[in-house]
Amino acid sequence: MPQTVRQTLQALQVGASMVPIRIGIDGLLVPDLPVLTRRVIGQFLFALHHFDRFNEYLLYTPQGGTANMAIDCELPHWKVVATKVPHRPAFLRRLVHQSAFRFVADRDGLDLVHALTPISPFAAANASLDEAPPVIVTVWDEPAPSRWLDASFCQARRIAVASRWLAQQMRERYDVPSEKVRVMPVGVDSLFVAEAPATFEPMKVLVWGEAPEWVREALKQLGADWQMLPSDASPTEAKEALSNASIVIVTQSDARGSQGLHALAMKRFVVAIPHPPLKEVLNEAAIWLDEETPTALKRAMERLRDEAPLRRRLLSRAEELIARRQWTQAVKAWVGLYRRTFEEAVAEFVGWELPTQT
Repeated sequence: MPQTVRQTLQALQVGASMVPIRIGIDGLLVPDLPVLTRRVIGQFLFALHHFDRFNEYLLYTPQGGTANMAIDCELPHWKVVATKVPHRPAFLRRLVHQSAFRFVADRDGLDLVHALTPISPFAAANASLDEAPPVIVTVWDEPAPSRWLDASFCQARRIAVASRWLAQQMRERYDVPSEKVRVMPVGVDSLFVAEAPATFEPMKVLVWGEAPEWVREALKQLGADWQMLPSDASPTEAKEALSNASIVIVTQSDARGSQGLHALAMKRFVVAIPHPPLKEVLNEAAIWLDEETPTALKRAMERLRDEAPLRRRLLSRAEELIARRQWTQAVKAWVGLYRRTFEEAVAEFVGWELPTQT
């Protein structure tokens, strides 16, 4: 039987890094998330499951288990706890009384909870370590305001966000203290990782997101063969559309910059409006429009068509970016966050001072 926090204090005084943590993964509200976000979570869980065999994980799901979390991955080394929280209607899951989950955490001897959604019934107001485990809540997308959201942010020990832009939103819109927020890496979707196409066809263009009039006018002047893809298209639809294009114009982005990242993973050239999450992720691997006019877009497209050295530089930067964005690398940082959060909670409980993290 794994040790609980109270049982491991003496061992932690000798060396906290040698103590396995019993981590509860709260997936109760995952079915409420957008389909693309659920896919990201599934890949995260799969990578974490295979990477970390030192700590112990319990995955808490709605009734019906992982099938009702709408994620597609097998986790044979974890214990899956199918709770009595109903899969539908969604609001019932949000209204489950928190005291029930304090009991669950105590019953299962949890040392830490990672909520895969911003709202978690495991989060407990003003709970000390002997009453409830510390909770990390995750923000993958820009959340819709609600009273449950505010309470969960207030009660969580850490808020893990998928981009610096989201961290800024937490501070400015929800008054979350900066020291509470951690920007965590998100891996690239393996579905989109591909070799560069054999030929470059500059007139084969995909507009990912809305196609405003200035975009249409520029493409008309260039005589481009183009199609439009909604920003929330399914992964299979996106991959098929990307396969038929050489240049991708990104006009809309989610909070993780996924659209641009997927295009780069497939070795397509990206021309984009500099939305903050997109600019943060792609940086120098894309061509950025300094103004939203037909002239600016046409100039960027002509540069890609005429300048082979530019295309080589962009491909090289895209390859470096995708190499850094592997899930196997990303989950290392998440395991480090678990360890640090656990140690901070224990140190606070027993009056230790942890060394400052650099």
